[in-house]
Amino acid sequence: MEPERVQSSIPSSQTGGEVVKQSQAQWVGIDVSKAKLDIYLRPSGEQLQVANQADGIAELVERFQGVEIQQVIVESTGGLELDVATALQAAGIGVSIINPRQGRDFASSSGKLAKTDQIDAAVLAHFGEALRPPMTVLASKCNFAFRSGSWQLLVIFGKMKIERFRKIVELLSLLLPNQDHLQLQGYELDQNDRQIRVSVESIQKTIRCPVCDQVAHRVHSHYERTLADLPWADYQLIIQLTVGKFFCDQETCKRKIFTERIAEVMAPWARRTQRLSAQLSAIALRSGGVGGAKLSQTLHCGVSRNTMLSLIQQQSLPEITTPRILGVDDFAFRRGQRYGTILVDLEDHRPIVLLPDREAETLEKWLEEHPGVEVLSRDRSKTYKQGMTKGAPEATQVADRFHLLKNLAEVLERILAMHTQQLKAVETAQVLVSDAIVIAPVALRSNPAQERSEKRRERRLANYEQVHELRRQGWEILEIARHLGMGKRTVYRYLSHPKFPEWQARHDRGQSKRSQLDIYKPYLLEQWNQGQRNTKLLFEAIQQQGYRGSYQTVARYTRRLRQAQRQHHSSLGVQQQLPVSDLQQPPLTARRATWMVMRRADQRTAVERLLIADLKQQHPDLAAAIELTQSFTKLVREQLPQQLDVWLEQAMSSSMGLFQRFAQGLKEDYAAVKASLVTWVSNGPVEGQINRLKLLKRQMYGRASFDLLSRRFILTG
Repeated sequence: MEPERVQSSIPSSQTGGEVVKQSQAQWVGIDVSKAKLDIYLRPSGEQLQVANQADGIAELVERFQGVEIQQVIVESTGGLELDVATALQAAGIGVSIINPRQGRDFASSSGKLAKTDQIDAAVLAHFGEALRPPMTVLASKCNFAFRSGSWQLLVIFGKMKIERFRKIVELLSLLLPNQDHLQLQGYELDQNDRQIRVSVESIQKTIRCPVCDQVAHRVHSHYERTLADLPWADYQLIIQLTVGKFFCDQETCKRKIFTERIAEVMAPWARRTQRLSAQLSAIALRSGGVGGAKLSQTLHCGVSRNTMLSLIQQQSLPEITTPRILGVDDFAFRRGQRYGTILVDLEDHRPIVLLPDREAETLEKWLEEHPGVEVLSRDRSKTYKQGMTKGAPEATQVADRFHLLKNLAEVLERILAMHTQQLKAVETAQVLVSDAIVIAPVALRSNPAQERSEKRRERRLANYEQVHELRRQGWEILEIARHLGMGKRTVYRYLSHPKFPEWQARHDRGQSKRSQLDIYKPYLLEQWNQGQRNTKLLFEAIQQQGYRGSYQTVARYTRRLRQAQRQHHSSLGVQQQLPVSDLQQPPLTARRATWMVMRRADQRTAVERLLIADLKQQHPDLAAAIELTQSFTKLVREQLPQQLDVWLEQAMSSSMGLFQRFAQGLKEDYAAVKASLVTWVSNGPVEGQINRLKLLKRQMYGRASFDLLSRRFILTG
């Protein structure tokens, strides 16, 4: 059926005429613009034009009074049509709001190629008469301000209500995922379920086949998709999206019917918008499966932990760009059992990839597949050295300075552990600081526990001597371990010590045990230095202050005070009563002494400087070890490559086998060690990334697969 042609005559609204009352029911098409409304009545062929404002809409409703209107058809126009549609519906006139694409398709199929506002209105009227579209209900379902069902309200509130209503529609449209391709039709508010359901239609102008990319014109049908979107405030948002199905007229295309795609809004077959998926993916990467699921519930876009993990797996890893300076180190999947390798760009401080093991062949293969690395930073691992040498022979290898000092600290600690008697002698020595006697940590008393400890020491000493004797006879490490019933690591440790390694008591490991007496010691010292030496009176005094410990604890402490003063007076041969001070320092263990020696000179306290001086006087090996340690620490920290060769000669000529082996290892890795003293490159950023990796691993309770762990680590780096 051909629509009647619209004559280009002046509309009656412009001449002041009224709509002629028709005996036949009329189909009305209204073309909406921001400024005006073009109206066409079919079959009478009458035309009107009014302003798209409250006064113009009121005039239109008044003119329609007494005219039998079958239905009014209006195109969805970004909310501009809602004022007139709501007003007509309030006046009892049926209105159908259609998708603009439906009108264009109908005009194309009808041969109506010209396009003016009057012709559009005529096409809409013809569309309504031919296809009879369903009515659009605005007042009852969509809370768009006009609820009374009476047109008089529009007249009362007039322009103010319509302007407010239009602003609401504009605001809601701005919150849609894509304003260019979607048009708001209405919404429903469910306060019980805390949901907002919005009705949205696609208004894409160009529809392309997803297979052949040809533009499609013929509509097959329409269907509705339900999408979850980002919440609005604390309301979950559900989008009811109407999209079309189209025919593909390309003869060579395999797809004959396809569904309209809106890539900016949602992926094919998705039940979430792209922006909601992006937010959930970010939550999943940062919080993991369980934590992300709980957080999504709080943010009113809740999904399950499996969905969170699936979103992580769906994300693609960034393309690997070969770095110029690469840091390499290992990390533990499970300490002592399985390890992997981490590669970090040291210029951007960005993780590049995780390797599933720490074998030389794996690193070699990766370097061969990614040529162009100029500098490689590593610890002193021979495995990594081998992989780097084969995989990137032209790259400069740099030994990490931190690991150099760490290896040196291990050597010094082992030497100090061989001189426990000298450490105890320095520890019990009294130091005069600011005219006060400093008491040393309490020594172990002879008791049954001490006797048992001595017996265990005798057994360890016997094992130590047996290990060395069997080794001299040519036994293998595993044979010695099986024969003596000990671990091979213990055998290695015994063989690496030329002297029997003494165990350190629990309270001597730098973990000073807190005592109930600690908070009362300042008061006891104050009373003691004022002349109160009666232990019972001191005990009763701190009991009144809240002390709940035993009398014996207080007695042992006052005994130490007496011993400190007595030893000081006898050593100096004077009778002067100097005050006593308790610095409450941790015990002088081999580890504490090691870091005290390696600490920067300007950061040592006066007591530490005196302790180091005393250590040097205790034994020639201690003096030599401390001097070698301090000189090597200085040349590494201040990067003095010219002093490296001199230090190596001094270490090799020393009488300590541990330092000789350490120096020999540096010579075998001489180029990398020398490079560390002339460049800024450091493995520090790699260590930082390993700490972050440990956090992610423990956040997933150590149960994450290698692929999942890699994705979370790389994508959040």
